[in-house]
Amino acid sequence: MWKKLSMIGVVFLLASCSDSSSSADTFPDQPIEIIAPATPGGGWDMTARSIQRSMDAEGSVEEDITVVNKPGGGGEVGWQYLNQQDGHFAAVNSSLLVTGNLLEQSELTHEDFTPLAMLSTEWLAVATRADAGFTDGNELMAQLREDPKSLTIGVSPSLGSGNHLSFVQAAVESGVDPTELQFLVYSSGGDIMNALLGGHIDVTSNSMSDLSDQYEVGEVDILAVTSPERLDSFPDIPTWQEQGIDMVFPHWRGIMALRICQSMKLKNGTSGLARWWKQKSGKPYSIIMISKIFI
Repeated sequence: MWKKLSMIGVVFLLASCSDSSSSADTFPDQPIEIIAPATPGGGWDMTARSIQRSMDAEGSVEEDITVVNKPGGGGEVGWQYLNQQDGHFAAVNSSLLVTGNLLEQSELTHEDFTPLAMLSTEWLAVATRADAGFTDGNELMAQLREDPKSLTIGVSPSLGSGNHLSFVQAAVESGVDPTELQFLVYSSGGDIMNALLGGHIDVTSNSMSDLSDQYEVGEVDILAVTSPERLDSFPDIPTWQEQGIDMVFPHWRGIMALRICQSMKLKNGTSGLARWWKQKSGKPYSIIMISKIFI
C-alpha cells in the first residue's frame, strides 16, 4: 500500500526543533526516534515503520532511525513522551489528537505539538470473522437495531478515534442507538485482530491496512468500507453508500514534533536551516509538500 514516501522535508523540520547545539549543518547528530503511540501491528505502528523505511531508503540521514512503541491512553502516553524529548524525536498522530480532546477523553490538543506533515488518508471498514454469517453491513445493523447489546465491537486505540466514530456514524444512519452499543477498546489494530480471531469480540471497525491480510486469506469478512466508491485493491467490498447508508469517512495519519518548535522561526537564515535544506535537497527552503505518499 505504501508505494512512495519522501521524508527529507520532515528531517528538515525536525532540525528546527533540535536544541541550539544542533545546527542545520550537523543535524541529526544522534539517532532519530519515531514514536508509534500504540502496540506493534496497528496503523500507527505501520505508519511509523513506513516512515523509517522511507528515510533509510532515501539515504539522506546518516544516523540510525528507530521506531519505539509507547502504547497507552489512546496515544497520550506516546505523545506526552514526545514533549519530554528534543528535535531528534517525532511521533505519528491521527485525527484522534483532535477528537480525543473534543470528547473530553484527553487534555492534549494539536496546539501542544508542532504538526510536520499529513502523510496518508485511508479508509475504514467493518469486519467480522468469516464464520459470523453476515453478508453485508445492513444485516449487521439490522441485528443491532433489534438488540444493540447482542454484539461486542472492538475499536482502537480509544473511544473518539476514527475507528469508533465511523462505526457510530454508520449506526446512527442505520437507526441504531449508539449509546446502547457494546464497545471494547484495544491498544492497536493488531490487538483487535487477535481479539476478533480469538472470539473475544464479534465485530471490529478498523482501517483497511489492518484488515487486508486476514481478509485476503479468508479469515475475516469485510462488510462495508467508508470510501465513496469501491477500492481498486478490493473491488468485492461494498461501500456503506451503496448499501443505503449515507456516509463517507476518511481517516488520516501524520507526523508531528514537540511543542518547542512552535516558538522557532522557520525561514531562510534561521539557525542554518536554509543552508541545511539547500545542501540536502538542492532547492530553496519550502514548508509546502514536505512529504508525498501515493496509496
